[in-house]
Amino acid sequence: MDLIEIAAARGSTASGKFLAITRGFANATDTHRDHVKVFLNWGAVVHEETWPQYVEFQDRVIARFESIIDDGVARGELSSSVNSISGSHLIMGSANMIAQMKFRGRSEDDISNFLDALVRGALLNNV
Repeated sequence: MDLIEIAAARGSTASGKFLAITRGFANATDTHRDHVKVFLNWGAVVHEETWPQYVEFQDRVIARFESIIDDGVARGELSSSVNSISGSHLIMGSANMIAQMKFRGRSEDDISNFLDALVRGALLNNV
């Protein structure tokens, strides 16, 4: 959550916030590799002891993402038809692919292009 808040503060628009958040997460695969591996494991394997904690974390992240989108709509920078629930889930769900791209050694250009496409897609009229 700290990564999200620090990165979101760098952007002045919803798209800027999400680009900063997703780039921050991509960078975390280099700087906090073990944390990212735990995140991937918790989200992929349903264990009685860890799954409720992961779901609570995911719910907090998605709620924060929804508020970023809703604020963008309220400020008129995003269309009122943007679905904040779908957009938030799309970005949250793409964290696994971002990590995989980094772990597989994809180029920074490939990752940057993916992040740009991800954010554009999440903030389009997705109803």
